[in-house]
Amino acid sequence: MDPIQAAIDDIESLPPGETLSYTKTAAKYSVVQSTLIQRHKGITQPPEVKNSNQQKLTLQQEQELVQYIKSLTERHIPPTREIVQNFASAIAKEPIDPRHTYNMDEKGFLIGVISRSKRIFSR
Repeated sequence: MDPIQAAIDDIESLPPGETLSYTKTAAKYSVVQSTLIQRHKGITQPPEVKNSNQQKLTLQQEQELVQYIKSLTERHIPPTREIVQNFASAIAKEPIDPRHTYNMDEKGFLIGVISRSKRIFSR
C-alpha cells in the first residue's frame, strides 16, 4: 500500500475526540507532511488518478488506436493526423480536438512532416 494512503487510513481511523497530528502521522509513515495534508483534505490526488482524469482515451482505446495505425502502415497507407484524430473520435464516441493530439509520439508513433502534410509512422 502507498505510504500516504496508509497514513490517510490511519488518520481516518482515529476515534472521535482524539487529537489529529499531521506531523506525528507524517513522521510515522515517512511521508511529506504537506503532501499528506493536501491528500487528506482532497486538495490533490494521487498521480495515477490525476493522469487518468486528463486522458481522452482509456488504455484499451489507445491500444485499439495503435493497432489501427499499425494496420494502416502495413497496408502502406500513411496515416495522417486527421485520419488518426477521426478514428480516435470514433473510438471515444466524442470529438477529440486537434489540441489533444499533441503528444502522440510518446505512445509509439513517430510524427514526421513531409512537404506540407504531417504523416504518422510506427517506430
